[in-house]
Amino acid sequence: MKSERKSLPMVALRGMTIMPEMVVHFDISRERSIAAVQEAMLEDQKIFLATQREQETDDPNQREVYEVGTVASVKQIIKLPKKLLRVLVAGETRGILQNIEYDTPYLRAEVELVDESDFQPPEDSNRQAAMVRSLKDIFVDYAAKNGKMSKEGVGRILEIQDLKELVDEISANIPLYYIDLQEILNQIEFGKRYEMLAFKMVNEVQIMDIKDDIRSK
Repeated sequence: MKSERKSLPMVALRGMTIMPEMVVHFDISRERSIAAVQEAMLEDQKIFLATQREQETDDPNQREVYEVGTVASVKQIIKLPKKLLRVLVAGETRGILQNIEYDTPYLRAEVELVDESDFQPPEDSNRQAAMVRSLKDIFVDYAAKNGKMSKEGVGRILEIQDLKELVDEISANIPLYYIDLQEILNQIEFGKRYEMLAFKMVNEVQIMDIKDDIRSK
């Protein structure tokens, strides 16, 4: 697994975690977040998105955001009333925050980009196939119980045969709580990421089953 370091404008996110492969929009109002997005548009549209540990923090420092975030491309910005800016981004790769270089007029971070292009699946093809089947079974159960995913989206994911692509696409599309997504994002090592994703989905299914049992009584 190769890596390189890059200096990027940074936005600290409140109450959301953006994953690689995720295409999503969010609204920002803090002056230095808006300035960071505008700076990204003047450069190469790349921005580092890191989630705050506490949503209430107004001006987070390095210790107050999670170390692992996502390097994304800014696709569109729309000015809204009340000095809001709506930003459309496409997550690209994990980034590890090394240092906040300065925080005025916007956050700028030194980020280690995690390059997973040389990822190697398990050598045992039978084991790899079994991992794909197992994860799809868990995903189908989760999607059916959750009810927030479209049939088209679920069907598209179930057509994926590549193990890493499957993990990345499920992670980018399931409506988990942002802290759960952050815990998956934190897993740089693929094997641990696979296990964390499976664990989170199984745990959510169990919680939904308990709630169903309570309602039925």
